[in-house]
Amino acid sequence: MIETIENAFQGGVVGVCTLIALATALKKRDRSWAMLFFFYADYLFGNLFWQICLLYFGKTPRITIVSDLSWYAAFLFLYLLMKMEGDKLERRTVGIGKIAPYAAFLFSFGMAVFFMQIGGYVSNLVYAVFAGLMIYQALNGLFLSENIRQKRRLSFLCTVALLFMLFEYGSSVASCFWNSPVAKNLYYVSDLLMTLTFPLFMLALKREVES
Repeated sequence: MIETIENAFQGGVVGVCTLIALATALKKRDRSWAMLFFFYADYLFGNLFWQICLLYFGKTPRITIVSDLSWYAAFLFLYLLMKMEGDKLERRTVGIGKIAPYAAFLFSFGMAVFFMQIGGYVSNLVYAVFAGLMIYQALNGLFLSENIRQKRRLSFLCTVALLFMLFEYGSSVASCFWNSPVAKNLYYVSDLLMTLTFPLFMLALKREVES
């Protein structure tokens, strides 16, 4: 019951964000807002499928490919959004900034090995690729420019993306230990915090595009 309510709340938040992003993209005819809309819309579709299964069957779906593909697409659009915004800035990376972003793939594939102990190999490898790309681009954005004003604008967007992935992984890890009351609470807290990052993407992009 709690999971159904929590998923419904998340779906409502993402749904509102989707409509706002669509309206803004059409009004401004801005590709960045269009990318954000597709990120929201794909994530919302995966959430709706999950929610329908919870309401109709009373449990999470056994076949998750519909939600998985939707969420992979959402990750891809968020990656493209950050890359597109980063391409507008001066590309200057120094020192650790040249190699730090590659730690994203070490992390994502390391987590994939952990998740493989419970789930399938292919799905976790695919997830690792998309998650790694998104984390890589977020870290790359943090080290992208020496221009302080430019860096602050892009850093906001990339920081929100990293928080989103942190809470996404937090809920995923907690779900692996569902029989533990502590893990259940961690799952709900992580998922709620992840839900709160969705409006922040709009705030970050507004600051990024209009600054």
